[in-house]
Amino acid sequence: MSQQAFQFHPSEVAIQQRLGVAERVARSTKGFIRPYLPDQHREFYAQLRFIILAAVDAHGFPWPIPMFGRRGFVSSPEPLELMIAGNFALPQLLGPKLEPGSKVGLIGIDFVTRRRNRINGYVLASDDTGISVHVDQSFGNCPKYIQQRNVSDDRRIEQPQGQLHLKSAIDNVSKALIERADTFFIGSRTACFNDNWHTGVDASHRGGEAGFVSVAGNRLVFPDYSGNRFFNTLGNIEDDGRVGLIFIDFNSGDACLVVGKASINWQQDDIDAFNADNSGPKAERLIDVTISKLTYLRRLMPTASCNHDK
Repeated sequence: MSQQAFQFHPSEVAIQQRLGVAERVARSTKGFIRPYLPDQHREFYAQLRFIILAAVDAHGFPWPIPMFGRRGFVSSPEPLELMIAGNFALPQLLGPKLEPGSKVGLIGIDFVTRRRNRINGYVLASDDTGISVHVDQSFGNCPKYIQQRNVSDDRRIEQPQGQLHLKSAIDNVSKALIERADTFFIGSRTACFNDNWHTGVDASHRGGEAGFVSVAGNRLVFPDYSGNRFFNTLGNIEDDGRVGLIFIDFNSGDACLVVGKASINWQQDDIDAFNADNSGPKAERLIDVTISKLTYLRRLMPTASCNHDK
Protein backbone atom coordinates (compact mmCIF):
# COMPACT_ATOMS: atom_id res chain seq x y z
CA MET A 1 0.00 0.00 0.00
CA SER A 2 1.41 3.41 -0.94
CA GLN A 3 1.73 6.16 1.63
CA GLN A 4 -0.74 8.18 -0.43
CA ALA A 5 -3.37 5.43 -0.29
CA PHE A 6 -2.74 4.98 3.42
CA GLN A 7 -3.35 8.63 4.27
CA PHE A 8 -6.26 9.63 1.99
CA HIS A 9 -9.46 8.23 0.52
CA PRO A 10 -9.91 7.95 -3.29
CA SER A 11 -11.85 11.21 -3.76
CA GLU A 12 -9.17 13.19 -1.89
CA VAL A 13 -6.49 11.54 -4.03
CA ALA A 14 -8.48 12.27 -7.21
CA ILE A 15 -8.48 16.01 -6.48
CA GLN A 16 -4.77 15.95 -5.60
CA GLN A 17 -4.11 14.22 -8.92
CA ARG A 18 -6.31 16.66 -10.84
CA LEU A 19 -4.21 19.52 -9.48
CA GLY A 20 -0.88 17.75 -9.93
CA VAL A 21 0.09 17.65 -6.24
CA ALA A 22 -0.60 14.02 -5.32
CA GLU A 23 2.99 12.79 -5.19
CA ARG A 24 4.23 15.85 -3.33
CA VAL A 25 1.44 15.53 -0.75
CA ALA A 26 2.13 11.82 -0.34
CA ARG A 27 5.79 12.54 0.40
CA SER A 28 5.16 15.50 2.71
CA THR A 29 2.53 13.71 4.82
CA LYS A 30 4.60 10.63 5.56
CA GLY A 31 4.30 10.27 9.33
CA PHE A 32 2.35 13.54 9.59
CA ILE A 33 -1.12 12.02 9.88
CA ARG A 34 -0.85 9.77 12.91
CA PRO A 35 -3.16 6.98 14.13
CA TYR A 36 -2.92 8.33 17.69
CA LEU A 37 -2.58 11.59 19.62
CA PRO A 38 1.04 12.65 20.19
CA ASP A 39 1.75 14.14 23.61
CA GLN A 40 1.86 17.71 22.31
CA HIS A 41 -1.65 17.31 20.86
CA ARG A 42 -2.94 15.80 24.10
CA GLU A 43 -1.58 18.79 25.98
CA PHE A 44 -3.03 21.18 23.38
CA TYR A 45 -6.58 19.82 23.70
CA ALA A 46 -6.42 19.97 27.49
CA GLN A 47 -5.86 23.75 27.29
CA LEU A 48 -8.86 24.48 25.05
CA ARG A 49 -12.08 26.22 26.00
CA PHE A 50 -13.72 25.50 22.66
CA ILE A 51 -13.89 22.54 20.26
CA ILE A 52 -16.02 21.63 17.24
CA LEU A 53 -17.55 18.16 17.05
CA ALA A 54 -19.03 17.04 13.71
CA ALA A 55 -21.44 14.10 13.53
CA VAL A 56 -24.21 13.01 11.19
CA ASP A 57 -27.97 13.08 11.79
CA ALA A 58 -30.56 10.53 10.67
CA HIS A 59 -30.57 12.06 7.17
CA GLY A 60 -26.80 11.82 6.87
CA PHE A 61 -26.07 15.55 7.23
CA PRO A 62 -22.93 16.33 9.26
CA TRP A 63 -23.64 19.01 11.89
CA PRO A 64 -20.59 20.91 13.22
CA ILE A 65 -21.46 21.43 16.88
CA PRO A 66 -19.57 23.75 19.25
CA MET A 67 -18.60 22.40 22.66
CA PHE A 68 -17.05 24.67 25.26
CA GLY A 69 -16.03 24.82 28.88
CA ARG A 70 -13.27 25.68 31.30
CA ARG A 71 -9.77 24.48 30.50
CA GLY A 72 -9.66 20.75 31.12
CA PHE A 73 -13.14 19.95 29.80
CA VAL A 74 -11.29 18.20 26.94
CA SER A 75 -8.80 15.55 28.03
CA SER A 76 -6.87 12.59 26.65
CA PRO A 77 -6.44 9.77 29.18
CA GLU A 78 -4.32 7.84 26.65
CA PRO A 79 -3.06 8.44 23.09
CA LEU A 80 -5.97 6.66 21.38
CA GLU A 81 -8.75 8.47 23.26
CA LEU A 82 -10.14 11.98 23.59
CA MET A 83 -12.82 12.84 26.14
CA ILE A 84 -15.14 15.88 26.09
CA ALA A 85 -17.17 16.76 29.18
CA GLY A 86 -20.07 19.18 28.99
CA ASN A 87 -23.68 19.92 28.20
CA PHE A 88 -24.90 17.90 25.22
CA ALA A 89 -28.26 19.62 24.81
CA LEU A 90 -27.45 20.98 21.34
CA PRO A 91 -26.42 17.70 19.67
CA GLN A 92 -29.44 16.03 21.24
CA LEU A 93 -31.72 18.68 19.71
CA LEU A 94 -30.05 18.68 16.30
CA GLY A 95 -30.08 14.91 16.13
CA PRO A 96 -26.52 13.75 15.28
CA LYS A 97 -25.87 10.20 16.34
CA LEU A 98 -23.35 9.97 19.17
CA GLU A 99 -23.84 6.34 20.06
CA PRO A 100 -20.89 3.92 20.27
CA GLY A 101 -19.43 3.32 16.82
CA SER A 102 -20.71 6.60 15.33
CA LYS A 103 -18.13 8.34 13.13
CA VAL A 104 -17.10 11.83 14.26
CA GLY A 105 -14.66 14.55 13.30
CA LEU A 106 -13.20 17.15 15.66
CA ILE A 107 -11.19 20.31 15.34
CA GLY A 108 -9.60 22.10 18.25
CA ILE A 109 -8.50 25.68 17.76
CA ASP A 110 -6.72 28.22 19.94
CA PHE A 111 -7.66 31.63 18.58
CA VAL A 112 -4.91 33.36 20.56
CA THR A 113 -2.00 31.31 19.21
CA ARG A 114 -3.84 30.44 15.96
CA ARG A 115 -2.94 26.80 16.44
CA ARG A 116 -5.35 24.07 15.33
CA ASN A 117 -5.39 20.28 15.34
CA ARG A 118 -7.84 17.78 13.91
CA ILE A 119 -9.09 14.32 14.80
CA ASN A 120 -11.09 11.69 12.95
CA GLY A 121 -12.50 8.71 14.79
CA TYR A 122 -15.57 7.14 16.30
CA VAL A 123 -17.54 7.27 19.53
CA LEU A 124 -16.48 4.86 22.25
CA ALA A 125 -19.10 5.94 24.80
CA SER A 126 -21.43 8.87 25.48
CA ASP A 127 -23.99 10.04 27.99
CA ASP A 128 -25.49 13.33 29.20
CA THR A 129 -22.21 14.38 30.78
CA GLY A 130 -19.74 13.74 28.01
CA ILE A 131 -18.35 11.70 25.16
CA SER A 132 -15.32 9.52 24.62
CA VAL A 133 -13.81 9.28 21.12
CA HIS A 134 -11.42 6.70 19.72
CA VAL A 135 -8.72 8.39 17.60
CA ASP A 136 -8.20 7.00 14.08
CA GLN A 137 -6.32 9.98 12.63
CA SER A 138 -4.70 13.02 14.23
CA PHE A 139 -2.91 15.87 12.51
CA GLY A 140 -2.25 19.59 12.69
CA ASN A 141 -3.13 22.41 10.31
CA CYS A 142 -1.22 25.62 9.66
CA PRO A 143 -2.51 28.92 11.16
CA LYS A 144 -3.37 30.34 7.73
CA TYR A 145 -6.64 32.33 7.58
CA ILE A 146 -7.28 32.08 11.35
CA GLN A 147 -8.46 35.38 12.79
CA GLN A 148 -6.73 35.95 16.14
CA ARG A 149 -9.19 36.37 19.02
CA ASN A 150 -9.35 36.29 22.79
CA VAL A 151 -12.27 34.03 23.71
CA SER A 152 -14.11 35.08 26.87
CA ASP A 153 -14.56 32.93 29.96
CA ASP A 154 -18.08 34.36 30.26
CA ARG A 155 -20.41 31.45 31.01
CA ARG A 156 -23.64 33.42 30.60
CA ILE A 157 -24.46 31.56 27.42
CA GLU A 158 -27.91 30.23 26.63
CA GLN A 159 -28.18 26.48 26.17
CA PRO A 160 -31.04 25.71 23.75
CA GLN A 161 -34.11 24.23 25.33
CA GLY A 162 -37.01 22.27 23.86
CA GLN A 163 -37.30 21.92 20.10
CA LEU A 164 -35.14 23.92 17.73
CA HIS A 165 -36.80 25.94 15.02
CA LEU A 166 -35.29 24.47 11.85
CA LYS A 167 -36.10 26.45 8.71
CA SER A 168 -35.73 25.54 5.05
CA ALA A 169 -35.34 29.14 3.83
CA ILE A 170 -32.75 31.65 4.99
CA ASP A 171 -33.98 34.71 6.91
CA ASN A 172 -32.53 38.22 6.97
CA VAL A 173 -30.91 37.84 10.40
CA SER A 174 -29.09 34.64 9.39
CA LYS A 175 -28.11 36.14 6.05
CA ALA A 176 -26.62 39.19 7.75
CA LEU A 177 -24.57 37.08 10.19
CA ILE A 178 -23.21 34.87 7.40
CA GLU A 179 -22.30 37.79 5.16
CA ARG A 180 -20.32 39.60 7.86
CA ALA A 181 -18.51 36.47 9.10
CA ASP A 182 -14.75 36.11 8.80
CA THR A 183 -14.79 32.57 10.20
CA PHE A 184 -16.88 29.44 9.95
CA PHE A 185 -16.51 25.72 10.62
CA ILE A 186 -17.60 23.03 8.20
CA GLY A 187 -18.46 19.38 8.69
CA SER A 188 -18.25 17.01 5.72
CA ARG A 189 -18.47 13.28 5.20
CA THR A 190 -17.62 10.36 2.94
CA ALA A 191 -20.43 8.66 1.04
CA CYS A 192 -20.28 5.48 3.11
CA PHE A 193 -19.09 4.56 6.57
CA ASN A 194 -17.36 1.28 7.36
CA ASP A 195 -14.47 -0.06 9.44
CA ASN A 196 -11.96 1.57 7.09
CA TRP A 197 -10.57 4.67 8.82
CA HIS A 198 -10.64 6.59 5.53
CA THR A 199 -14.43 6.71 5.79
CA GLY A 200 -16.05 9.08 8.21
CA VAL A 201 -16.59 12.71 9.14
CA ASP A 202 -14.28 15.72 8.99
CA ALA A 203 -14.49 19.01 10.89
CA SER A 204 -12.55 21.92 9.42
CA HIS A 205 -12.02 25.66 9.84
CA ARG A 206 -12.44 28.25 7.08
CA GLY A 207 -11.47 31.90 7.38
CA GLY A 208 -11.06 35.02 5.30
CA GLU A 209 -11.89 38.69 5.28
CA ALA A 210 -15.31 39.67 6.64
CA GLY A 211 -17.80 39.07 3.85
CA PHE A 212 -15.89 36.26 2.12
CA VAL A 213 -19.08 34.15 2.11
CA SER A 214 -21.90 35.35 -0.12
CA VAL A 215 -25.60 34.52 0.06
CA ALA A 216 -28.01 34.48 -2.88
CA GLY A 217 -31.43 33.09 -2.12
CA ASN A 218 -30.94 29.71 -0.46
CA ARG A 219 -27.42 29.34 -1.83
CA LEU A 220 -24.09 30.08 -0.17
CA VAL A 221 -20.82 30.52 -2.03
CA PHE A 222 -17.42 30.52 -0.37
CA PRO A 223 -13.87 30.45 -1.77
CA ASP A 224 -11.35 27.67 -1.44
CA TYR A 225 -7.98 29.30 -0.86
CA SER A 226 -4.51 27.82 -1.16
CA GLY A 227 -3.93 25.49 1.79
CA ASN A 228 -2.24 22.25 2.81
CA ARG A 229 -3.33 20.45 -0.40
CA PHE A 230 -4.84 17.56 1.55
CA PHE A 231 -8.33 18.42 0.22
CA ASN A 232 -10.09 16.59 3.05
CA THR A 233 -13.23 18.72 2.82
CA LEU A 234 -13.23 18.98 -0.97
CA GLY A 235 -12.61 15.25 -1.27
CA ASN A 236 -15.62 14.60 0.92
CA ILE A 237 -17.73 17.01 -1.13
CA GLU A 238 -16.76 15.16 -4.31
CA ASP A 239 -17.54 11.86 -2.59
CA ASP A 240 -20.88 12.80 -1.01
CA GLY A 241 -21.73 16.52 -0.91
CA ARG A 242 -23.69 16.70 2.34
CA VAL A 243 -22.17 19.38 4.58
CA GLY A 244 -22.90 21.39 7.71
CA LEU A 245 -21.61 24.86 8.54
CA ILE A 246 -21.65 27.00 11.66
CA PHE A 247 -21.18 30.76 11.46
CA ILE A 248 -20.45 32.57 14.73
CA ASP A 249 -20.87 36.21 15.67
CA PHE A 250 -18.04 36.51 18.19
CA ASN A 251 -19.32 39.90 19.39
CA SER A 252 -22.79 38.70 20.44
CA GLY A 253 -22.25 34.95 20.77
CA ASP A 254 -25.03 34.30 18.24
CA ALA A 255 -24.58 31.46 15.75
CA CYS A 256 -26.21 30.21 12.59
CA LEU A 257 -26.04 26.50 11.75
CA VAL A 258 -26.70 25.34 8.20
CA VAL A 259 -26.83 21.94 6.52
CA GLY A 260 -27.13 21.38 2.80
CA LYS A 261 -25.63 19.92 -0.36
CA ALA A 262 -22.30 21.26 -1.60
CA SER A 263 -20.53 21.11 -4.95
CA ILE A 264 -17.21 22.39 -6.27
CA ASN A 265 -17.24 25.06 -8.95
CA TRP A 266 -14.13 24.68 -11.11
CA GLN A 267 -15.19 27.27 -13.72
CA GLN A 268 -12.34 29.74 -14.16
CA ASP A 269 -14.64 32.58 -15.29
CA ASP A 270 -16.61 32.35 -12.03
CA ILE A 271 -13.42 32.17 -9.99
CA ASP A 272 -11.97 35.21 -11.78
CA ALA A 273 -15.19 37.16 -11.20
CA PHE A 274 -15.09 36.33 -7.48
CA ASN A 275 -11.48 37.43 -7.19
CA ALA A 276 -12.21 40.67 -9.05
CA ASP A 277 -14.92 41.52 -6.50
CA ASN A 278 -12.91 40.60 -3.39
CA SER A 279 -9.71 42.12 -2.04
CA GLY A 280 -8.67 39.22 0.18
CA PRO A 281 -6.75 36.05 -0.71
CA LYS A 282 -7.34 34.72 -4.19
CA ALA A 283 -9.81 31.87 -4.56
CA GLU A 284 -8.56 28.81 -6.38
CA ARG A 285 -12.01 27.22 -6.48
CA LEU A 286 -15.53 28.09 -5.31
CA ILE A 287 -17.83 25.96 -3.19
CA ASP A 288 -21.60 26.22 -3.73
CA VAL A 289 -23.91 25.12 -0.92
CA THR A 290 -27.67 24.74 -1.39
CA ILE A 291 -29.29 25.08 2.03
CA SER A 292 -31.59 22.28 3.23
CA LYS A 293 -32.09 23.36 6.85
CA LEU A 294 -30.81 26.08 9.15
CA THR A 295 -31.32 27.45 12.62
CA TYR A 296 -30.28 30.69 14.35
CA LEU A 297 -29.30 30.47 18.03
CA ARG A 298 -28.79 33.52 20.22
CA ARG A 299 -25.99 33.68 22.79
CA LEU A 300 -24.89 30.14 22.02
CA MET A 301 -21.18 30.93 22.24
CA PRO A 302 -18.83 32.80 24.56
CA THR A 303 -17.91 36.16 23.04
CA ALA A 304 -14.45 37.15 21.89
CA SER A 305 -12.43 40.29 21.31
CA CYS A 306 -10.63 40.49 18.00
CA ASN A 307 -6.91 41.13 17.59
CA HIS A 308 -5.88 42.00 14.05
CA ASP A 309 -2.16 41.69 14.80
CA LYS A 310 -1.04 38.33 13.43
